[in-house]
Amino acid sequence: SNLNYSLFGSVSGTIDSLNVNGNVTLSGTLNNMNVALICGSLTSTGVIEYCNASGNVNSTVNASMGGSDAGLIVGESAGIVRYSTGSGNVVGVGYVGGLIGQMTGDASVLACSFTGSVTANYPNTTTSQMAQYGNFAGGICGNAPSSTNFSFCTVNGSINRDNTNDG
Repeated sequence: SNLNYSLFGSVSGTIDSLNVNGNVTLSGTLNNMNVALICGSLTSTGVIEYCNASGNVNSTVNASMGGSDAGLIVGESAGIVRYSTGSGNVVGVGYVGGLIGQMTGDASVLACSFTGSVTANYPNTTTSQMAQYGNFAGGICGNAPSSTNFSFCTVNGSINRDNTNDG
């Protein structure tokens, strides 16, 4: 199961007009984490709107069986994020995005912006499971299936990953 490290763990309702300024830092040996300033896991019925997250998310863990889904607003989203902004730096192992680490299902992002830097570090492990996990970085989202939707979003910053063989 995934662990949530954020102001709100798992959200299935609506978060509206919230401004968060802070930092989340994780280290050590941890697996399958959702890391963000506002929400760790946004379910398919969850909505985040008119929110602003500024600060830093740093999840430089030594993951052995699954890294982190890290973003300023949401770690892992199956819901809707709209009319929201993020500014700062996001560093993680695995799926790392400026606003959302990973999107699943029919998740969507509408009219959102990110300013800052995103860095996805390759897992410090040689296990075959983690070798397939890789590292993925994106300004809005680190990883998203084709069923997700992005509309009217902007990114102003840098995107980095430390391994050119994956991601």
